[in-house]
Amino acid sequence: MGVADWVASIGTVIAVPLVTWLVARSSRRATSEQLTIADLRGRVERLEDQTRMQSDYIFDLRGHIADGKKAPPPPWPEGLIR
Repeated sequence: MGVADWVASIGTVIAVPLVTWLVARSSRRATSEQLTIADLRGRVERLEDQTRMQSDYIFDLRGHIADGKKAPPPPWPEGLIR
């Protein structure tokens, strides 16, 4: 075995674990990022739902007022944060 063969063997011995570690690290990072994205999507969906409920209630309340109806106002929507 020549020096070049020895260097190639040592390089392979070092490279395989290094590449394995880098791939695993990259995979963990991707998984973490995917979890963060999923969490943010859920938060955005909940905010959109709340905004839609608020808009619907505002529409109903303005209609109640425009129709000249007296108190009490339309009932507060279930699930809408006060």
